[in-house]
Amino acid sequence: MKVRILQSTRADVAGEAMMLEGGKTYDLPEALVRALIKKGVGVEEKSVIAEPKEEEPEGVDIEDFTKKSRSEGALWIRTSELNEGDEFEVLGPGYVDNETFDKPYLCIPVLYKGLEKKLRLGVQNVERIAKKLGKNSAQWVGKKIVVTAMEDCPGLGKEKRRAILDGVP
Repeated sequence: MKVRILQSTRADVAGEAMMLEGGKTYDLPEALVRALIKKGVGVEEKSVIAEPKEEEPEGVDIEDFTKKSRSEGALWIRTSELNEGDEFEVLGPGYVDNETFDKPYLCIPVLYKGLEKKLRLGVQNVERIAKKLGKNSAQWVGKKIVVTAMEDCPGLGKEKRRAILDGVP
């Protein structure tokens, strides 16, 4: 099955550790492609030229990891990072995450301030965005989402805020 990688990631391909580079397309086993899509780091492609496998050293370079984590921040966008007027470009159709959070959310890969991140969307934001961008998240790819307002949520704890998002037609 063919997959375009949105964000570089490491995967086990036929028992061999392989670095999948963001922006490249690979022909991989269906189960692996489904897992990459669910993680939000890949989208299914209809046609592809297989990329050659490269030998990668095992393990994680801790200095690289900590430097990248501090410079790029977390993979998920936090409301504390957001301001009214911020925009995201949708990179993929996303997936429904029933496991990471307390209730299901639509999680979509986006480009935010030059970095590929995941945006977690609740029902109200999804419904608002769908009115402008389409009733299927695949229709959103390549389009923009904007923060139209930031609201304080006093019953949720210290400094909890909610982002009100909308699609940009």
